[in-house]
Amino acid sequence: MLDLADVAPYLIDKGLISERAVVDGRFRVADVSRLNRVFHVTSEGDGCFVLKGAGEAGEAGVAREAAVLERLCSVHASSELAFC
Repeated sequence: MLDLADVAPYLIDKGLISERAVVDGRFRVADVSRLNRVFHVTSEGDGCFVLKGAGEAGEAGVAREAAVLERLCSVHASSELAFC
């Protein structure tokens, strides 16, 4: 399970944020967890992310939610409702 201290190294490893953003202070993480571990990440120049991991709801619930979001993004990719 991802902890607050793991968020920056995880995103850097995936190539989603730059190390410079963390060093320069342009990187912010907010723990908005409820049933699952959820982190809202903003990184000026690198984007905005929501990281969600299994908590009380379990990995199966998170996997289902990810599949639904992926499908919604693919359906709306060519429409004006690009929310992904």
